[in-house]
Amino acid sequence: MRAVNEPIKTDALIIGAGPCGLFAVFELGLLDMKSHLIDILDKPGGQCAELYPAKPIYDIPGIPYVTGHGLTEALMGQIKPFNPVFHLGEMVETIEKVGDPLVPGEDRRRQAVRVQESW
Repeated sequence: MRAVNEPIKTDALIIGAGPCGLFAVFELGLLDMKSHLIDILDKPGGQCAELYPAKPIYDIPGIPYVTGHGLTEALMGQIKPFNPVFHLGEMVETIEKVGDPLVPGEDRRRQAVRVQESW
């Protein structure tokens, strides 16, 4: 288990595990980039899952009707092949770039980021 003050080493750090954050994992996964998500809530899905899991949502492109729970489940299924790492119940306080991400000979998409979280 990672210590709270230990840097997260990943291709992409996503703050927020709501629908947009979950879809970002999918898009990044298509580019073969690994993702970590941090969210203050104790489960993925953001406000859709937390505030209205059973309420109908009518404004998701391509889906005439879905609930917050249904949308979250669909997104979780979509990102499963990419094995994202979740840091739930944690809050980001600072973000610090560590090192120079544009080192010759290295993949320019990858860089170290140190995130300080609190509980």
